[in-house]
Amino acid sequence: MRPRHVTPNPVCRSGRVVGHAGYHFDARLCHNPPTWLSPTKVTSPMTNENQATFIDFDVRIFKAGDDGYTVTAQTPGSGLAEDTLDWAVLSHADFQAKLEQIREEPFTANEAFFREVGSVLFESLFRGEIRDLFLGVYQHQVLADDHTYLRLRLNVSRTAPEVATLPWELMNWNDAFLATHTRTLLTRNYLEFTIGPVQSQEVRGLPKVLVVIPRGSGLAVAEERATITQALEEKQIPYEVLGDDRVSIETLRQKLEDDTFHIVHFIGHGEFEEDAEGAMHGLLRFNATWDEPNEEEDEEWVSGERLQALLQNHPSVKLVVLNACKGAEIAERRNGRGFVGVAPSLLKARVPAVVAMQYSIRDDVALVFARAFYESLTGDLWGGHVDIATALARNACYLNFPNDRGFATPILYLRAEGGKIFDLKAETEAPARPTPPPADECQEPPKPDEAILYKYRFDSADQLALTAKAKQGNVDVIRAEIQRLERMQLENPIMAEASRADVRIPQLQAQLDETVAELDELIQVVRWKTYELCLEVAQARRELEAMKARKAELEQEGKPVPHALMGDIQRQNDELIRMQIKLDKAMSAL
Repeated sequence: MRPRHVTPNPVCRSGRVVGHAGYHFDARLCHNPPTWLSPTKVTSPMTNENQATFIDFDVRIFKAGDDGYTVTAQTPGSGLAEDTLDWAVLSHADFQAKLEQIREEPFTANEAFFREVGSVLFESLFRGEIRDLFLGVYQHQVLADDHTYLRLRLNVSRTAPEVATLPWELMNWNDAFLATHTRTLLTRNYLEFTIGPVQSQEVRGLPKVLVVIPRGSGLAVAEERATITQALEEKQIPYEVLGDDRVSIETLRQKLEDDTFHIVHFIGHGEFEEDAEGAMHGLLRFNATWDEPNEEEDEEWVSGERLQALLQNHPSVKLVVLNACKGAEIAERRNGRGFVGVAPSLLKARVPAVVAMQYSIRDDVALVFARAFYESLTGDLWGGHVDIATALARNACYLNFPNDRGFATPILYLRAEGGKIFDLKAETEAPARPTPPPADECQEPPKPDEAILYKYRFDSADQLALTAKAKQGNVDVIRAEIQRLERMQLENPIMAEASRADVRIPQLQAQLDETVAELDELIQVVRWKTYELCLEVAQARRELEAMKARKAELEQEGKPVPHALMGDIQRQNDELIRMQIKLDKAMSAL
């Protein structure tokens, strides 16, 4: 087959035309790289004037026949390299036994064993054209420049779930585990997910983290909570913790609706469950939504589908971290098609990045990962780069626990085009908010009847404001339809008669009157609840100022500020921000 728009490099002493991959070269015989190896320059977050170069190396695996898999690879501007996966080796009983040894509990493998398994994984995937393309890019681009980074983006078709379950994060080449190096950033993706374009990756200002810790997990949650919060506090990253009490899926829903969060870090357990039809569903353990006095039985396993339904309404969430013992594992339906793990469900909800565990992970290893991950993710050098933060955290786990599978346990699923999901270098000052007025400046509106207030007793001002906005839209639609029918009666009586305009207009008018009455009622309630919220904000502001004054007084006297007071100030400030956001939403609707 003839090559497509490719000119052979005359400096290469060996070359041939192969399929539609264009000019094939042996990287070991080329003194200069082919001209199509053109990396993409992007501004680096580094503190010096250097620029980082990221090269996307997309590897895709498709099912081809009963026992075969096609592998393609491509970099920007290159031809398409194509070969096959060595499934005979990967599916062999001896190799499968080694994988089982890694999965089994208690854990029995070691570093040499990991290198052996990782080498088999690499050699089975990077074959022929795929290997040549990888070597060419790595040797001539990555090794030639200290500021060039290769993104290995592994895309597995949903027709090949048995391939996706392999621990690709163990891949070893030249005695190096690729997933632990920032020069070979390994991420995963899923093909054939019709989830639309990925949302904007950048968050202007500082991201806010929600740490979710359901009660009774049995993990070393106190230590990991302290590690995460310390890393966040050092960089002044705002956060809240759901873990002082029971945490149900309803608790999480309410918290996400009350405030804006960019990262959700779940600490708990994950599992799979087979339903009556044989389908496997990824599950995370929350506390029960019902009142369960027995702490040992206080649990509800929430499916990935339910989490998807929740997070798809919160596009501000840019990253979910699942420190759950089987959070990243993928199950196969009996018909062999489709992924149903928790992580894929979150990707369907348009979360740009998910870090999840494909094996259970020791508490001490999880602590090392969390510390390194958040230090890098919120640091000055690579702040916001989730792919580099994951690689550095894996590396920390490997350096501290080389004989434990923990360094290869975290999987990064990335839907964003680049590895940067938010920008810590951007302007951190939020748009100016109107200063909450003193209590005596909150204008009191007419109070609705008690019966009306009782009707909306469970609804907040900002929620009712959204409902009122939607109902106003209904009013506009009904009015427009009435006007259309009335014009039809004047301009085209025959069509109006056929459309039964004389019957529909009175019906629509009655519907309009009812909707307008409901809208007026809603507006009354929104105004009153906004007034009440205004009073609460003013009171919260006074309490915060009193706490700050007490802190300033102690500092002026040279006395230590109690940790409890500092914590009260932080919590009060967080609560004031949450209340102010709700007040802004309600006032904007008025």
